[in-house]
Amino acid sequence: MDRRARGIAEPPRSAASETGGPCILARQAALQSERLVADGESLSDEHERFPRMCGDMNRPVAPKYMVVHDEMLKRLKSNHYSVGTRLPSEESLAGTFKVSRVTIRKSLEMLVDAGYLASRQGSGYHVDCLSPQRETCLASFTDAVLRKGRVPGARLIGIDVPHPDPPGDVAEVFDVPVVRIHRLRTVDGEPEMLVSTWVPTSLVEGVAPDAFPEFGPGQSILRILSDRFNLAWFRACETVRPCAAPDDVAERLGVETGAPILSLACTAYDDMDSPVFHDQVFRATPIVFNLSGSARKTDPI
Repeated sequence: MDRRARGIAEPPRSAASETGGPCILARQAALQSERLVADGESLSDEHERFPRMCGDMNRPVAPKYMVVHDEMLKRLKSNHYSVGTRLPSEESLAGTFKVSRVTIRKSLEMLVDAGYLASRQGSGYHVDCLSPQRETCLASFTDAVLRKGRVPGARLIGIDVPHPDPPGDVAEVFDVPVVRIHRLRTVDGEPEMLVSTWVPTSLVEGVAPDAFPEFGPGQSILRILSDRFNLAWFRACETVRPCAAPDDVAERLGVETGAPILSLACTAYDDMDSPVFHDQVFRATPIVFNLSGSARKTDPI
């Protein structure tokens, strides 16, 4: 007598058994692979169009181009490749990741679109920026200097935690205690900009001098705030005006007191429109605006 005749309920069948069971699934996959090879089609291409399923049958593994993209982005973020560096060839990367050149090219073009890489006819892909404006709303001074083949620097003058008496324009931005990070930015060892970065004390708890390297790509204030302190901002407002160099600024920049220089102020805001940080910058060199292309680009602050 079968189970139904005896009134015994049959156990529910799994999702795999509904389609014929794991063994039949594996056989179907093998037959599909044989057909692809017979037709001259690459198995890796098939896997890229139809990602493998593992564990949860409803959860696909990421396409290969996304796996490559994420790994390359991770390498960029960890300074594996510096700004201005030419990446290995598509063929070399294809061998490293065990994927096709088409997959490599798709991954790299995504990084070009995001602003990390630049593609040059006949010379492959180069690292253009480690903090793209599309992500930070601001141009990185460190990246711009490295892109020109020069050496950026950041001499830490001091950290005031909290600053006892913020100037009026800073007090207008923040209504909470703030930290001032005071640095002299240099190019090839020569003074370029005097920068005061103001941040709410609560956002940079434990801030200390070792968070501000003087050399290398990690000196970028954008990367320090985002990577070390997990700050995020979604828009920025920037103003530029001429001014006469005050005594202390003139001494730091190596110009005469009263010499014409530029004063820049930039405030970055989070998704709730609350200020995240405010930069005050004095620079003795001009700012060049490039209005060509689809988006305005400027020299960084």
